[in-house]
Amino acid sequence: MRPFPLVVNGAYAAFYAYTLYFDYGRTEDFQNLFPIPGNFWSKYVWLTMINLTVQFLYHCAGTFFAITSKPYPPNTTPQNVFHFISTTIAFPLSVTVVSLFWGLIYLDPDFVLTDEAKLLLSITWYNHALHTVPLIAMIVDFVAWHHPQPRIYPALKATIAFILFYLIDVHLMFFYTGKWAYPILQQLDLPKLIGFYVVCIGVFFLNFLIGYGLNQIIGPIKRPVPKPRKKKE
Repeated sequence: MRPFPLVVNGAYAAFYAYTLYFDYGRTEDFQNLFPIPGNFWSKYVWLTMINLTVQFLYHCAGTFFAITSKPYPPNTTPQNVFHFISTTIAFPLSVTVVSLFWGLIYLDPDFVLTDEAKLLLSITWYNHALHTVPLIAMIVDFVAWHHPQPRIYPALKATIAFILFYLIDVHLMFFYTGKWAYPILQQLDLPKLIGFYVVCIGVFFLNFLIGYGLNQIIGPIKRPVPKPRKKKE
């Protein structure tokens, strides 16, 4: 058992479980806000909702592995997958959601929020649960786990695959509904839209590199080297 990760991941799993429950009830009164009005699942074109679900599942997995893990490596294959996801997807996704949301809010709230969305997020703790806590949670998780560092090329491939998945998600929604996931996308012509994508993808890669570097600094837990026994004279 790993006590510190158990406390961290268990607490955040419970927190995100309640946030998901609250979000479901909260958005019942805002169904016209959904990309497909009345369709709950259409919310998963929003990166915030994807991140909320990823965070919940990630911390649930972390709780399970904290209970079943030995104090020191080697890890099982599922544990290695968990550690790999922590650096390649969970961390950069969380930091990207936090940085892009607050960055765009600072520039102009209308870039990301309609008037109805502003009302939806008017509950302070709920807004921060979606757009602030994920960054804190992943930093604390890194400190608690000391994740093994993944090899850079497989990590980059996983990051690229996630970015492509999300771009396809956004454009499929636009293709079938004629609606963009975010107000800012409606305000940009094609050259500016491409530039916006380049900036957002750059932010995601930068956050991946920050997480990779942070994980390198923290370093994995190493099995202590036993002290040599003194020879009897």
